Amino acid sequence: MTKNFKAQSAMEYLMTYGWAILIIAIVLAALYILGVFNGSAFIGTTCTATSGALCTSPIASPSTFSVTLGQVSTTDWAATTFAFVPTGSVMPATTSMTSYPANSVLGVPSGTVNDIIPYAGGTSGDVPGASSMTSGFTTTVTFDAATDCLTSQDNNAISKCSSIPSAVGSTTSGEIWAIYTLPTTNDSSPFYAQELGKATMKIS
Repeated sequence: MTKNFKAQSAMEYLMTYGWAILIIAIVLAALYILGVFNGSAFIGTTCTATSGALCTSPIASPSTFSVTLGQVSTTDWAATTFAFVPTGSVMPATTSMTSYPANSVLGVPSGTVNDIIPYAGGTSGDVPGASSMTSGFTTTVTFDAATDCLTSQDNNAISKCSSIPSAVGSTTSGEIWAIYTLPTTNDSSPFYAQELGKATMKIS
């Protein structure tokens, strides 16, 4: 009699909770198929500012990244260029306004489309969007990998690259750098480089 009672209790337990367990298993399987458990699904678009810098409101779209940048040192910057430097690239010695690694994407600050600074030596075109940056103020900078990518370090033409992906859902990361001069020398050497932030993008 006791054995029959235990068997009956076990059957009742399975009947009561079996459907719930089955539903949970189906939901987990569906989430797995949809890629919810893929780590990249949790990656968003962020920009973490370094000390002395501002990096906010990042937006990533196909081949393009825009972000609001600023610096909060006690010194204003005169001529300033910006670049998205992909992860794994190493900043070279700063010898010009475009001393960024190959495949870096130059940024164009808002309102400075026609403001240009010559490359080192002035023999290979111009840098779009070089501008001043006053301490404590911000500017929105757009990085367009479809048109403003350096093919190599210094003195080289701007063209296309895949440093900022074009496919929706793609992810990438890197650093935002600025190269600038001081007001006393305006757009001539010495040139200074500073990392402004670390960016992670998910194209949407």
